[in-house]
Amino acid sequence: MKRVQKYSRRLGAGDLYPLFACMLTARSWESVNRGIDQLPITAKEDMEIRTNAATYLPQINKLLNNIPRQMLLLLKTNDLLRGIESALQIRASASSFLNMSRCCIRADSAYRRSKTNSLYRKAQISLSEALSLWQINLYELFLHLKGSHLGNWVIAFLSWMHRCS
Repeated sequence: MKRVQKYSRRLGAGDLYPLFACMLTARSWESVNRGIDQLPITAKEDMEIRTNAATYLPQINKLLNNIPRQMLLLLKTNDLLRGIESALQIRASASSFLNMSRCCIRADSAYRRSKTNSLYRKAQISLSEALSLWQINLYELFLHLKGSHLGNWVIAFLSWMHRCS
């Protein structure tokens, strides 16, 4: 939780970092503390979030006024993606967020390349973009493997190898 606090503060959340973490994940503070990948979202938690949102409107307003505008855009996009997934009644997955991340990286890189005249700097930006996109692809592969039988087998095998060494 120290890292959640550290990075939330860096983004301007200040002492409202628990609220910020809940807004980013659309999960309760209890779930954030336990690990959002450890507990599936329940109807009770969903209702708790909806009920408490109105209670925290002044704090939410303060938080939104303190964070960078780019973060507001990401929060809104995040909210829209969740809304689309809910309206289509599809299982929430990381794919829409991974695709959004790819678009953000491409747009940022294109913007930074347009602002420089140095071929060396443009090459640096392009290499950084390729590396970031590769990392997202690798993470997507990890998520896919984690949810598959093959992935479970590989994890069990690696754990066994680690114990044997």
